[in-house]
Amino acid sequence: MEIKQIGDLVQALQRAKGDVAYPCGKAVFLVGAGCSKSAGVPLGSEIVSKCLLELAKSYSNGEVEKASPDEALAWLKTNRQFPEHGLYGYLFEHHYQDPTDQQRIILEAINSCSGKINWAHLCLGELVNKRYVHTVLTTNFDQLVLEGIIRTGILPVVADGVESLTRVSGKPSTPQVVHLHGSMHTYRPLNSATAIRDTDQELPFKGAMYSLLHDSSLLIVIGYAGGEEGVMSMLIESAKRLPDKVIYWVQRDTNPDELSVKAKELLGCGKNKFLVPDQDADAFFAELMKGLALGTPDWMRRPVASLQEHASRIASTDNKEISGEVARYQKRLGGLERHLEQEDFQEKMLGDVRELRLANKHLDALGLLRKMEASNDPEIWGMRAESAYQAGRHSLDSVLLEESIQALKRYLMLVPKESFAEDWADGQNNLGVVLSLLGKRESGAEKLRESVAAYEKALEIYTRERMPMQWAAIQHNRGASLATLGQRESDPEELQEAVVVFEETLKERARERDPLAWAMTQCSLGNALKSLGVLESDVNMLKRAVSVFEEALKEWTRERVPSEWALTQNNMGGALRALGEYESDPVSLQRAIAAFEEAHKERTLERSPVEWAQTQSNMGNALMCLGNLNSDVEQLERARDAYQDALKVFRELGTQYYIQRTELNLSMVLSLLEQLNKT
Repeated sequence: MEIKQIGDLVQALQRAKGDVAYPCGKAVFLVGAGCSKSAGVPLGSEIVSKCLLELAKSYSNGEVEKASPDEALAWLKTNRQFPEHGLYGYLFEHHYQDPTDQQRIILEAINSCSGKINWAHLCLGELVNKRYVHTVLTTNFDQLVLEGIIRTGILPVVADGVESLTRVSGKPSTPQVVHLHGSMHTYRPLNSATAIRDTDQELPFKGAMYSLLHDSSLLIVIGYAGGEEGVMSMLIESAKRLPDKVIYWVQRDTNPDELSVKAKELLGCGKNKFLVPDQDADAFFAELMKGLALGTPDWMRRPVASLQEHASRIASTDNKEISGEVARYQKRLGGLERHLEQEDFQEKMLGDVRELRLANKHLDALGLLRKMEASNDPEIWGMRAESAYQAGRHSLDSVLLEESIQALKRYLMLVPKESFAEDWADGQNNLGVVLSLLGKRESGAEKLRESVAAYEKALEIYTRERMPMQWAAIQHNRGASLATLGQRESDPEELQEAVVVFEETLKERARERDPLAWAMTQCSLGNALKSLGVLESDVNMLKRAVSVFEEALKEWTRERVPSEWALTQNNMGGALRALGEYESDPVSLQRAIAAFEEAHKERTLERSPVEWAQTQSNMGNALMCLGNLNSDVEQLERARDAYQDALKVFRELGTQYYIQRTELNLSMVLSLLEQLNKT
């Protein structure tokens, strides 16, 4: 199981776009209750709580009436021998067996919500409309998947219950929605423990699930805990028969270890099984749409055109009254379009900007935002700052980053700390991020110092006591700027301060709570310790850095996060190389070479030439130290070859800093070889 980012999933979906053979696309989504939460639909645990209160009141003849769900469960466990776990299925199997009762509970739960549809389902409908997704499997009883698709103008095939899987096509000509446990309108919902468990017992269901996945290019699971026996067993059985099938599991929790046992088993079935952690459903779909350059669904972006398209599909008739009403409707749509054309200039401009930003077209959005230079609306300046940053960080154009900085300073003037404390603090943190990036690109220390100051201002609001997680994230950023500043200025005090900052951050970024974030800060701590150890020729500091990197590698494993694993191997190799040089220790130098060789397993020349060349150059450093220590011509020749290989890549890419440094090292190793050859 490998950890992936949304960008990786975007690329997989781009490859799943429909074609002649697959007119509706090649991807399948499985959505669970987490996708409906922001629409107000209760989670399974909330339905259980309501049922517990109802049963406790009923079984106690009204004595247990004003109780909490925990108190109700305690009474039921004492008086009716209720189990500790698996309450959802247990309740429907032993206490709400009648289908009418089951349907009543489901309808009450769904009808108790706002009746609204959330962004996740609107975007999912648009992905179906744009021919990326041909089938949506859902364990939910609500109709939000169906509604999201229908709003685009598509009427999908609906399969109501797992038994309908046998009628589902792997290459459909019309999109499909499958309610695996039935829907709110099903007379007999499949939600008892036995029904959930037994859905995988029939071979036709297993065969249908296998066929569906076989004919798809990938499966994406989101908002689903994966605790149900039946659905998960069918998926696992299919994944075992299709060991190379691409599956992305999108998880709400930050900790990969929080996955259910069945989810882990599924992601352990063969290759190409990926986890995307720390994802809220609405935010996830928004980022997915950005990556695909879709942004807002078409029917929202062009509301009148969408209605006109639907109106054009109304069949003509000889009845004059009916045709008159149709013509009147079309005329009204024309009037609405003219009204929208007269929309307030700034409001229209802002709407266009939002659409572009949601489609990840930040340069285009920036062009519109620049036309509102005279505005004192903080939203405009905040969007301008972010769009300039997003456009600038993906290019070598530092002018865009400067524009982002100026926009953030204007934003901060419009949201004073006294009146808008958190907005002001967010602005300061964002300012620190942009200044830090620009400071790393430029020579000098001014921008890096400004970034540290901006983070410190943000920490005036996001204190450790009030908001420990936000505090830790900003502290990590501050430590990174301090470490870069200390390296650039060869200042041990700044590096020592960075070490202290990372150590404090790790007290809140606990390993058991968020192991990946913990490993990130752990790795940053190792880098600061390594720089401090090199600067002060402190062997103990370098040994501690190596130990810190080794701990980080226990969470940043190659299986989970290969690029981060390779980065840590590379950095640990640097610490070991310095340690071996200072202690004249061939063992440390051999370990450094081994670490660089490990890093090369992921930092390949084809995938990441810059990182490959950096590691190759670092390998040359370790080999040169070892060859010089042992007067070993073979090792020095390997170092020479490593430098020459790295230099070729750096010259092709035009990275002057690395070219100069590698040329200097190459001249040193050639000099050593010349001296040894003379002797």
